[in-house]
Amino acid sequence: MIFNILSFIAILQGAIQISDLSYIFYQSNKIQLTLHDFETLKLILSFPWIIKPIWGFCSDIFPIAKYKRKPYLFIFAIICFLLETFMAVSDVDRKTAFVIIFLIQLCIVFCNVIAEAVLVEQSHEVNTSRNVALFFGMRAVGGYLYTYIAFNFPIHRNSLIFVSIINCDFICVPSRITNGG
Repeated sequence: MIFNILSFIAILQGAIQISDLSYIFYQSNKIQLTLHDFETLKLILSFPWIIKPIWGFCSDIFPIAKYKRKPYLFIFAIICFLLETFMAVSDVDRKTAFVIIFLIQLCIVFCNVIAEAVLVEQSHEVNTSRNVALFFGMRAVGGYLYTYIAFNFPIHRNSLIFVSIINCDFICVPSRITNGG
């Protein structure tokens, strides 16, 4: 059972990387970012990852409906989906796009923290070193698989809708397969 959950979560985390490709196309083609702006945005987007432990702390301290993780995973996945869909179907200026992309990144980081916490809970009683190696191996497989898929589909304006649907499903599924809160 732990092998299935571990592999599934790792593949899904690797699959989330597909959104990076559509963001790069969106930033270069749609909002015409310069290299300096692009690098500045990357720096700003790394901030939620730097303070990543705070998100796990928040979900543990402030449970929603007696659950510590499931509601947060669901809420942030829906917010991410809505923001990506909004960005795909509407014309936004550069500053609004920066804010939306930052909020999307914040949602992804929060869901990543929750998925890793679920992973730790599920693998707590099993051989941890083997699980870590398996996790990173399957995460790489997920990244390669979905990168291959991304390069075989045409990239156009509505690619963010496709990616947002994939990401929302990939972020929500781990909450469905876990028993705990």
